[in-house]
Amino acid sequence: MIVSIEGKDCAGKSTLFANLREKGLPWKFLEEFSDSKIGELIRAVLAEKRFFSLAKKGETVPLTETLVLAADLAYQLETLEDNIGITVIDRGILSLVCYQALRLRRFFCRSRIGTAEYVGKLLPFEKQHTVLLTVSEEEMVRRIVGRGEAKPDPQELAFLQEVENLMREIGPRTSASFVEIKTSAKSPKIIAETVMDYILQLKGA
Repeated sequence: MIVSIEGKDCAGKSTLFANLREKGLPWKFLEEFSDSKIGELIRAVLAEKRFFSLAKKGETVPLTETLVLAADLAYQLETLEDNIGITVIDRGILSLVCYQALRLRRFFCRSRIGTAEYVGKLLPFEKQHTVLLTVSEEEMVRRIVGRGEAKPDPQELAFLQEVENLMREIGPRTSASFVEIKTSAKSPKIIAETVMDYILQLKGA
């Protein structure tokens, strides 16, 4: 059973992932990007940019970027050892589909739902159980600035909100199970306990 922790930037995904891992549970934990050469490339790019981009000045290559990100996630899922236990992944299929669908829709001249369906077909794996963390724009900006990054511009803020909205829209019907947790007013400890209980209930169902 795979449980993916999803959400837009600074929703609290990495904090939740770390808190669950620290509990010493007999679960497998997959980082956001793999330890393959593809994962190394992605991390190197993101060390310098907020969003993954291979484009040089004046270029637009959203399909190339989508295929690279999809290949890395596919590598993680293909190399996952078969087991009957629980695997928790920091960003899974839903994040890839929503972020890249919004970048690709102009390229394909399709609706965001139609483009999301196209991206989803690149990853024909079993449905994942989704934990969607959502956060207010004000709190997201506070967290981004708090980690030393520049405040997102209006265009970036609009894009991130659209990502969250699309996750809410397609997540319930593309996931094995779906739960949304608003993180703005909750402590990381409470969020981790809530998600741990949710996962254990799934395992017992």
